[in-house]
Amino acid sequence: MKNLSFARRAIFTLALATLAQALPLAAAQNGEEFRVSVGAGHRFDADIDNHGGEFNETRVSLSATREFKINDRWKLDPFLSYRFSAYDFSQREPWDEVHAARATVLLQYALNEKWAVFGGPTVGFAADDDADFDKAFTFGGAVGAIYRVNERLAIGAGVGVTTELEDNARIRPAIIVKWRINDHWSAESGYFEVAGSGGPGAEIRYHFNERWSLAGGAQYHETRFRLADYRNPFPSGRRHFERVGEDTSLPVYLKAHWQANQKIGVEAGVGVSLGGELRIDGEDGHKIYREDYDPAPFAGVRAVFTF
Repeated sequence: MKNLSFARRAIFTLALATLAQALPLAAAQNGEEFRVSVGAGHRFDADIDNHGGEFNETRVSLSATREFKINDRWKLDPFLSYRFSAYDFSQREPWDEVHAARATVLLQYALNEKWAVFGGPTVGFAADDDADFDKAFTFGGAVGAIYRVNERLAIGAGVGVTTELEDNARIRPAIIVKWRINDHWSAESGYFEVAGSGGPGAEIRYHFNERWSLAGGAQYHETRFRLADYRNPFPSGRRHFERVGEDTSLPVYLKAHWQANQKIGVEAGVGVSLGGELRIDGEDGHKIYREDYDPAPFAGVRAVFTF
């Protein structure tokens, strides 16, 4: 295992995670459709405020999910995602290529026709290329409830708790809304993907017809990852200590979706990342480097395959 590159180890771990999820579900023969999403995007040059210079990011994402309906009340929703980000800094390079993956399994129970509760574990890893793989994992879980108001509106709330790399565990509340306002308009809050990135947010969509729609929205994007030992562009006077990087922003976007047929959907999106911040923390969240960066435009495409 030590002789494998980080990318190969990541793929190997993802395969094991997929198998671990599939084994207890093998007996469920009445499952729903299997969906795979592939996305790619580029965030153009963003100026870094104080230390000068600029950076850009090219990213690729892959996710898969399938609903397994166990019976009339129980269903299981496994979700697996992987994201690769290649950063290009014009000056000092705090990191280069970042791999991030997460596997989540949610079990949902319908209390009645209106109410349902859900919960389940999640495990992820995120690290710069050549970082210490064994120190890049985080663990946690989520619980919540959904209320079906009518055929057009469902609302809910949940909370997720996950450990963090070199920091305290974080609690993340979530509001869930799925609202088909009328034949043309709909609104949702939850997790969305656009231009090779993803995060919690909200969007509103206009449906021209069954094939074409246009959506606008905003999301919160956060990536926190283990750094390789040799990457120390901002020395702190300590030779040996753990370091993690973090990139956060608030992407605002517009995307067009084309449903080619029942099996294939394609979308293209453009937007701008606002409120961006780059960080490097040491052990126990000790601040090493923290800089804001200017708004940066981005663009990308995504394809969704249903089997």
